[in-house]
Amino acid sequence: MATDTTFEMTVKIDVTRAVKKCKDESISFYAYSIFNLTRSVNKIPNLRYAHIDKQLVEWQELVPTFTNFNQETELFYSLWLEGLTDYKSVDREYKKLIKEYANTTGSTNGSCSTQRGEYFINPLDAF
Repeated sequence: MATDTTFEMTVKIDVTRAVKKCKDESISFYAYSIFNLTRSVNKIPNLRYAHIDKQLVEWQELVPTFTNFNQETELFYSLWLEGLTDYKSVDREYKKLIKEYANTTGSTNGSCSTQRGEYFINPLDAF
């Protein structure tokens, strides 16, 4: 089982150009942010390490997990995206997941896995 290792950082950045790009291309700012944060995190090898069953492992890539809010049940649920190749495909998959799980009463689109490196994006902190 993975040992809880955390690293948190809060940085103010100007997202004016990113917001404009998302509006111009009709893409989700949240999905665009998930793609860019994941791409950045995966470029730093030291952020891809974890302890599993007392062994140090380096993930080939980290998988973003993030929350979404169900307006009807007023509950948050967790989702994740794998295989993030470009921001447009991330936007398509993100919108597909949100639609698919819009009425969920469960917590995720699957179970957490020690077979992949996951990292959590907290939108309340991020935006």
